[in-house]
Amino acid sequence: MRSGRFILGVALGLVLTMGSVEACPVCFSAKDGTREAFIITTVLLSCLPWAMVGGFVVWVRRKSKRQASS
Repeated sequence: MRSGRFILGVALGLVLTMGSVEACPVCFSAKDGTREAFIITTVLLSCLPWAMVGGFVVWVRRKSKRQASS
């Protein structure tokens, strides 16, 4: 019974806060410049972890090759 009340409370909280989520000035802007900047930033931040992991892999390979040749 207690978990049912918790789920009901969470669902009620989500329903009551949906209006503030839809009011995001960046995501729902009518200006093309703002939307374009948002998309570019999203792509950049999505690629950043891959670039960091790739840079780490390159660094480790170079370091291991230097140690193997020594």
